Amino acid sequence: MGVVAANVPWLIASHANFGSVLINLFVVTPLAALFGTMIRVMEREAIRRREVNSELVAMAAENARLSREAGVAEERARLAREIHDTVAQGLTGIVTQLEAIGELPEEQARRLGQAQELARTSLAEVRRSIDALRPGPLQDQRLADAVRETVSNWSERHDVPASFTMTGTPLPVHSEVEVTLLRAAQEALANVGKHARAKRADVTLSYMEDIIVLDVRDDGIGFEPRPGAGFGLVALRERVAALAGSVAVESAPGHGTTVNVTLPAIEVA
Repeated sequence: MGVVAANVPWLIASHANFGSVLINLFVVTPLAALFGTMIRVMEREAIRRREVNSELVAMAAENARLSREAGVAEERARLAREIHDTVAQGLTGIVTQLEAIGELPEEQARRLGQAQELARTSLAEVRRSIDALRPGPLQDQRLADAVRETVSNWSERHDVPASFTMTGTPLPVHSEVEVTLLRAAQEALANVGKHARAKRADVTLSYMEDIIVLDVRDDGIGFEPRPGAGFGLVALRERVAALAGSVAVESAPGHGTTVNVTLPAIEVA
């Protein structure tokens, strides 16, 4: 109707004959309106198809992500089984055989004791690796229990008093976050045992609103922190950075060391 109304003044002013007026009003004008409507419909259809395509692309990306996660979980489970059935079983056999050896001269007995301790330590590390590889997120207290067990085993192995404290309410977060925190506790305590000559160590796991913080403190000899220096934390820094977290090391000669690991509380999907 808008097209017709727009043409009427022109037709009157141009004194067009009646036949031309009828053709213009009842043939040309409806065709023009029809073409306009078709163009608008085609534009809407094109927009709808773009939206559908965008949704399909997003769905494909999500399916690919889920497929990758399923593949990673399956591969981790397979590796855990392989390690358990080969390395862990072999180390268990070595420990058993070493413990079965009878009386030996003092020097040989000392070396045997060192071999037994090394085999037990390696077996404990392998078992922790198997635990870290298991699929699915840790739930509720399981991360805290794993860190507490790590602290207890480390204290017993190194004959150094160590405490574990948890604050806040445990959150069901992504397994990578929890495994990384457990690895951080293991790595930091391993460094305390190797380098610190500490008389005490304290580990704190803190659940906050949107982050989880792990602190490992010792009263050892300390050192002068330098960027890129060893301390066995290079791989840990990379792993934490991949999860948008941070690692901070505070130390000074004669004043002990504190390792702080902060990770976002990425929730389970």
